[in-house]
Amino acid sequence: MLSPWRSSHHAANPDSSCGAIALDECCALVVLDDSYRVLASVKGRKAYRVYWKDGKYVEEQLVPSPEFSPLGPLLAKM
Repeated sequence: MLSPWRSSHHAANPDSSCGAIALDECCALVVLDDSYRVLASVKGRKAYRVYWKDGKYVEEQLVPSPEFSPLGPLLAKM
């Protein structure tokens, strides 16, 4: 079963160019200048980059990390 945020985004119009960053409970997205990282206070929790592409729903996992990553690719057109 999909979580509430997954269900609502998954139900969105597949023709939409809209994408989102979705977070499990107990997760945070930290943005510092032109970089980001995902933090989780509970093991196994993650963030996701979610969007529709060619009529298919895509979820890319963003795994929590102590290291920062470039923000540009995360925000690139989904």
